[in-house]
Amino acid sequence: MLITGASQGLWRQFARGLSAQGAAVVLAARQTGQRVRVNALAPGYIDAEMNHEFWATPAGEKLTKRIPQRRVGAESDLDGAIMLLASGASRYMTGSVVTVDGGFLLN
Repeated sequence: MLITGASQGLWRQFARGLSAQGAAVVLAARQTGQRVRVNALAPGYIDAEMNHEFWATPAGEKLTKRIPQRRVGAESDLDGAIMLLASGASRYMTGSVVTVDGGFLLN
């Protein structure tokens, strides 16, 4: 998840197990009327340096088959959603969670 300009309160809420969606909604509600938008990015499985070798293992291949697009995401697959949330194009969005997971949550 990408969080920018987060307060200490947000981190405490995550520590208590609040989901990204829950945190976005709670923080958006608190900031209403203050011209602050709070949204979240919820990425699925992304191939990164720290997990790259895992995707070639039998367990990684089995997990990949559970993703409807039948592939693990690349870091660049998040670019469009990040640009949306960072730009004026999201000016009427608050309390939203943008999921970029290759359809994994459909399972």
